[in-house]
Parts: sequence; C-alpha cells; structure tokens
Amino acid sequence: MSSEGTIRCPHCGKEHPQETIYCPESGMPVYPLENEPALPARRWNPWIIAGAAAGVVVLCFGAVMAVLLLRKTLTATAPAFTQPLIVIPTLLQPSATPEPTLTSQPPVMETTAAIIETATPDSSPWQACMDAVYLSRLQVGEKARVSEDPPLANRVRSQPSLNGKVLGYIEPGEEVAVLEGPGCSSGWVWWRVRADETGLEGWTAEGDDEGYWLVPVTP
Repeated sequence: MSSEGTIRCPHCGKEHPQETIYCPESGMPVYPLENEPALPARRWNPWIIAGAAAGVVVLCFGAVMAVLLLRKTLTATAPAFTQPLIVIPTLLQPSATPEPTLTSQPPVMETTAAIIETATPDSSPWQACMDAVYLSRLQVGEKARVSEDPPLANRVRSQPSLNGKVLGYIEPGEEVAVLEGPGCSSGWVWWRVRADETGLEGWTAEGDDEGYWLVPVTP
C-alpha cells in the first residue's frame, strides 16, 4: 500500500511523492501513459519557414547560374575544328598523242590561219567540223601518215571521242588508209583509219590547235 501523499512505483517498488511523474530509479513513467499529462504541441515559427524556403530558392538559382556560366566558358574556349583538306592524287597516264586543252573561250581566227599557212600547197583545207579549231586536210579514200614532228604515236580509239577505248597506237611515219569520217568531238576532227603495217583499225584525231598529227600522203 501507498502511504498518504505517496505512490508506489510499479517499476522500482519504492514510494515516491504523488506528484512524481517519472521514476527516479528507472526513468519510466509512474502513471499509465493514458494518464500522462499531454505536452504542449510545438509550433513552427512562420518566419523560420519563410527563411528556409528563401534559402532553398537562392541555392537553386545559384546552381543554375553556375551551370550556365560553365557552359559559356567551355563554348568560348573550345577549339574550332575545320574540315581537313582532302587532296586527291591525279593518276598519271602514259601519254603518246597530246590531249586537248579544254577552254571556255572559243578559238581565235589567228590559230586557224596559222594552220592554213602550214598546209602543203597540194592540200585543200576545209571545215570538216563546225566546232573544230583547225581545218581538215584529209578525205575518205585517201592515204595519210602519222606526222614525225613531233615524233609521237597516235592513239587509235573505238569511237571518235576521248571517251572511246584505246585500241592501240600508230607510230610516227606509219601510213594509214582513211576509211570513214569525219567525226567531231572536243574541237577535233576524227577519222576512222586502218594502219598499213599492223592492220589496226579505229578512230584517231587529225590534230589540235597547235598542229596536225595526221598529214596527207601525196602521190
């Protein structure tokens, strides 16, 4: 039993004053929990909440500004890459007959006049092709030979064009029979010929604006 003005502690079994709430020995509540006086509810100061929210906003804004500044710095200091210059080597092909020099300007009359003056007296130069840079001195059914000045072989092609397949070569001084023509391409006059010595047959150019590669054979 508890004496008047005291209460027996259910935890340590000792008598404590009635106003004792927690046992001094064990620290446990002397009274049942449902009888324990309610502690006042803690209130949050609204100024503390507002200050904390403002601090979070400031931190977020600072982080965003730092990211933007870092990106701008990296963009300004990044090296500029330029497209590498690609050099395509030009394959050298064996040259026998000189290739034409294609220009955007039409041939001048002085070039044609110079070729006419070099024609032999018994030749009859004529305009075989409208776009040719020289007058032709050959006719179908006549004989011709590859010029020895310069001493270069003439290419014989499958077609009267620089795109035609090269079938072979006719050497300087070798005579040919003019079978067909003229063919007009690249400002040149082309003739289908047959070589007397080898029997090679195909299209070959008569010359260019610098001279004749095929010259007529006078009887």
